[in-house]
Amino acid sequence: MVTHSVTLDKSSKLFDIFGEDKIMVNSFHHQAVKKVGDGLAISAKAPDGVIEAIEKNRLSFPRCCTVASGDVTHNSGNDE
Repeated sequence: MVTHSVTLDKSSKLFDIFGEDKIMVNSFHHQAVKKVGDGLAISAKAPDGVIEAIEKNRLSFPRCCTVASGDVTHNSGNDE
């Protein structure tokens, strides 16, 4: 599977979930966010600057995340 790294914003909900600032995701998606709308914040970016995840403003509740990772069945190689 083709993968690439994504850097998570340390103040994002995704960082809270994964507990690290860099994760690997698959590279099979073909769409990306170009401009982030009002009330949304960038949660993750690829090394080339492509926005990989956005979330509702960090101060608002409830929080909402959108991730552009394509196939969500990514296997890290561990079959457990």
